[in-house]
Amino acid sequence: MDFHEAWQWLDAHPMFAIGEGGAGGGTGCLDIEVVKVNPENETIEDDESLNTATRVWLEGGPWMEEIEGEWHGDWAHDWDLDCGGKTFEEAFMKFVELVKEVYGDYGEFCSIKHGRPDENGKTAIDRFMELIPGEKLEDSGLD
Repeated sequence: MDFHEAWQWLDAHPMFAIGEGGAGGGTGCLDIEVVKVNPENETIEDDESLNTATRVWLEGGPWMEEIEGEWHGDWAHDWDLDCGGKTFEEAFMKFVELVKEVYGDYGEFCSIKHGRPDENGKTAIDRFMELIPGEKLEDSGLD
């Protein structure tokens, strides 16, 4: 999958669907940071002279759109998706691979677009909550 295909794939992933009918929104769930790090340990040092390598860090998670029937329009930070790279493209491709690992490909969660439970009576959100325990989720704090 090339970068363009990966972008389209994430934007259409049902686990990141927005609103009734499941419109795509995976690319809107990204928090992007461009930082300088120490290339020897990939961390930001207090001594800024050591931070000579540019990195792109990504974090994200599924949209948490409806609470008691109200739209909140924010996403949950799933720490299992945190990643980075030397370029945005490298970081994004890692993010997509992590989404595949954590949330699967479209087939696993297709019921989210139609709100139908699977053969066990579970919706995509039920399955999501089993994969990602509630205490692991936190507000993204977009400010």
